[in-house]
Amino acid sequence: DALAEHFIVTEQDWTLLGNFYVGNRELDAVLVKQNALIVIDFKDYAGKLSLSEDGPWLIEDTASGESTKVKGGASVNPLVQLRQNKFALVGFMEKVNKNCNWGHIAAIVLFHGAIKFDAQQIPGNCKPWLHIADMRDAVRTMEAIVSREIHIGPKDIQYIVDWFELTPFIPAGAVKSRLLLGPDA
Repeated sequence: DALAEHFIVTEQDWTLLGNFYVGNRELDAVLVKQNALIVIDFKDYAGKLSLSEDGPWLIEDTASGESTKVKGGASVNPLVQLRQNKFALVGFMEKVNKNCNWGHIAAIVLFHGAIKFDAQQIPGNCKPWLHIADMRDAVRTMEAIVSREIHIGPKDIQYIVDWFELTPFIPAGAVKSRLLLGPDA
């Protein structure tokens, strides 16, 4: 709903693909923009997040102080999972369009609950492509991700949708927006 509302306001044409496989990798979602591809992994946690490149990620419940491991599917953490998902998508996209630098595909771990973390904990070699956000700043974070090395046209998007045999998802409730009328209306 937040993305749909953003599309209405900005008149941007983004496509959100959800729950599909690239090779043997299951992806929660991929956001396709004209100048970016963003692999999204959703996590249902809230609290204070501690990161590691190859070790466990921990999230501390701010009320109870208890820590929980944040797994990345079968991987030790979301970074490892997203790295694998990203490179599976890179391999596929190189077949779709050889003129782009698909190494610029980005990834985001998107938490449903509010999180706090130190962005300096993101390993240096991952900073160009790995992003972490919660629902409060998800749209702003995705808006900021762009690459001069990627250009995805409408035909590319349609090819991707057709290749994966993805069907449009229309939620039961539509996004409601009303224009604010001025005093003369």
